[in-house]
Amino acid sequence: MRNVILRTTVLAVAAAAVAVPAVAAVAPAASAATATCLVVDTTSDYSYSSLQAAVSAAVSGDTLFVKGTCAGAGIGKNLTISGQSASGVKTATLSGGGHGTVLTIDAGATVTLNTLIVTDGTVAFGGGILNGGTVTLDGITVTGNTAFKSGGGIYNDGGTVTLNDSAVSNNTGDVGDFTGAFGGGGIYNTGLGTVIIGGGSTVTGNSATAPGEGGGIYNACGSTLVGAVAGAGGNVYGNTYEDIVDATGC
Repeated sequence: MRNVILRTTVLAVAAAAVAVPAVAAVAPAASAATATCLVVDTTSDYSYSSLQAAVSAAVSGDTLFVKGTCAGAGIGKNLTISGQSASGVKTATLSGGGHGTVLTIDAGATVTLNTLIVTDGTVAFGGGILNGGTVTLDGITVTGNTAFKSGGGIYNDGGTVTLNDSAVSNNTGDVGDFTGAFGGGGIYNTGLGTVIIGGGSTVTGNSATAPGEGGGIYNACGSTLVGAVAGAGGNVYGNTYEDIVDATGC
């Protein structure tokens, strides 16, 4: 009788030993299915799986750290948003996913963006960034965005945009050649806004549909453009049509 009990116990233990590796083998696959977007609020030390969730939860003055590729967000408070980089190469991306503006910054908000790629926004005005507040771009690349009407890369409506060591490249404005629309493929500055092209920054390879629309920068009536130099040797070059159209003399 004792032998029967012993044999039964051994079999039970052996079955349990076989079951454990099966569970352990599944676990890594589940943990590997992580989201590509991670945003850490370095002030509160909370983590989020989307930029919008992090922005909504943040307190004015917080700093958000972005890893991976995240969808864009609307921002109505003072924030710093920084992206991860590796060996000096930007690895954090904010993407519009081919629809909508990537980043919308409300009037009254002051936002600093560091070491990010802003791309794949598609909308009528301001594919990459639609700004009504004050935004500083430090080491930012705004590329591959589209506006059906104006401001493929950046549409500044009465706010202030400052570029430092940043690139606005390969964006497109006025894709549909709308009547009365002005391209500003790279940047469209309007509403008495101010755009400052600081040291190390370039606006290049952008396009608009027709001559007179400012493939690089369109500076609308009454707005201010600082530090932009068109053509070879300048910081705004290689855009179609025109590097800069300055309509402030209207």
